Amino acid sequence: MPSATFTHTVTVPLSTAEMWALLQDPRTWAAIGPLDEVREPTSDDSGLAGFEWRATAAGRTWDGTARRDSVEAGTKMVLALESSEMGGWISAAVGSEGDGASLEVTLHARSVGMLASMFWGVVSGSLGRGLTTQVDALAKRLS
Repeated sequence: MPSATFTHTVTVPLSTAEMWALLQDPRTWAAIGPLDEVREPTSDDSGLAGFEWRATAAGRTWDGTARRDSVEAGTKMVLALESSEMGGWISAAVGSEGDGASLEVTLHARSVGMLASMFWGVVSGSLGRGLTTQVDALAKRLS
């Protein structure tokens, strides 16, 4: 099945601790990736553990789940993404950047179903553009 990986990095005028705290808020994830909506979040002692999501790509709405796959406290979080047609993961890594923090978001998406596979070129193009647009918009809101 086809897959694609996209990465975009921005600098925000926050400390790394402030940016990490934002990553524990599920609403932030709707602002940094191709996700349009997050709901039903769960948390544990390590922070955000998962949520349900909705995304629009290539003119179609996709519903799925995200669950924390790994975490390096204060530095990096990886969420596994699953839906009926697509799967993959999204990570957010926080680092120091001058007086602020860098935020590197990486999305790896793969088709799971036949529909996503048939239209993978359109779907992956939409995901890549969406990632860049949303991460840039988040950085602008935080500035």
